[in-house]
Amino acid sequence: MSHTIVAANSTDVLIKPAPVAMVWTGAGSSLAEIAVPGVALAEGDLLVAVELATVSGADVRAVAEATGAPLVLGHEQVGRIVAMGGAPGSDGVSISGGRAIAADGRELVVGMRVVWAETVACRTCSRCLADAPRDCTRPSRYGHDRVHRGWELSGGFASHVQVLAGTAVAIVDETTPATVLAPTPGAVARAAAALRTAATLRLLSVGRSGPSCGLDGRTVLVAGAGMMGLAAAALAAEAGAIVIVSEPDEARRQLALDFGATAVADPSLGRRAPGGLGWALNELAIAGREPVSVAIETSGALAAVDGARAVLVDGGVLVLAGAADAVGTPPSTESLAAGGDIAPAALVRHRHTVAGLHDYLPEDLLRAVEFARMAWHRHPFAALVGDTLPLARANDALDLAASGTHVRVGLAP
Repeated sequence: MSHTIVAANSTDVLIKPAPVAMVWTGAGSSLAEIAVPGVALAEGDLLVAVELATVSGADVRAVAEATGAPLVLGHEQVGRIVAMGGAPGSDGVSISGGRAIAADGRELVVGMRVVWAETVACRTCSRCLADAPRDCTRPSRYGHDRVHRGWELSGGFASHVQVLAGTAVAIVDETTPATVLAPTPGAVARAAAALRTAATLRLLSVGRSGPSCGLDGRTVLVAGAGMMGLAAAALAAEAGAIVIVSEPDEARRQLALDFGATAVADPSLGRRAPGGLGWALNELAIAGREPVSVAIETSGALAAVDGARAVLVDGGVLVLAGAADAVGTPPSTESLAAGGDIAPAALVRHRHTVAGLHDYLPEDLLRAVEFARMAWHRHPFAALVGDTLPLARANDALDLAASGTHVRVGLAP
């Protein structure tokens, strides 16, 4: 549907037909459409018309666990800038004079196709004032924060999103498919952050520097073959790593082979059983490959965390990128003290470095966008969005995503 800006002043934009958002109001309720005819844009804010959004696992979990309502879901999307906070334009129906800068330093203008980070710092707390916005104590999160007056268009399940000033924005090209670009601010940027973190810690763990000490030639285990795991596998393979993907779903394991995996394993099997992780690692060893020195856990399953750490070589690095949404009961203090796989004594004895990853840096978003642009011809990223439904069928899209039939489900206004 085409929307037109019919009036504007220094802060308010009136659009016809009114932008709409699908709001989830709590447990037992369906997503309901609300209209937002006027949008108040602060200096540096952007109003972006959504081209395509994708339904992530976090969206499904938010509804299943009944947390955060009311909210507009969605933090993975691509769109086009239609207005910017600033002064009214000479035609009286547009806003001009606002200035916003993309993450790569280029100036943003109306008409650009963009994606944006899922989190923006408040810029007023003590951490932000100390020039540490990554540690902001009051961040705003697209698709995660409760809807409130003045920021109703806060998630990707909408015709438009109000992108707040200070958000890392990446300009994207006109030819890469929306199905490739939409997931980049979520799973793909997190995967890029996980690989950056792993490579940095690996350099520190070996006490040297230089490209040869990164991921090139290393054996990297990726636990989980969802969107983040597949992106991590492809990124690691492109960096020269030998990649093994551990995933219980057979179809996803086969899919991982199209995203750079040299070998795949079923973690539900015994480690030494044919097809199990130990068996796959032994096959790589026979082929002359080195042991696992880097593990990226993307599924959030606690068993996967244990399994990933257990196969690490002494001095190896484990990055927990999915554990923020962990599945299962956290281990008790007693079980850790008893010497389980993730006991502190084991970490010390084997000199393992464990890093938790929650948010990413603007450079990770830029890396994700560039990688998607360059790699979608080599890896079937577009095919990961199995079905695309109209925005009005957002409830059906959530149900379809929850079924696990597709890695991602699309929503198009």
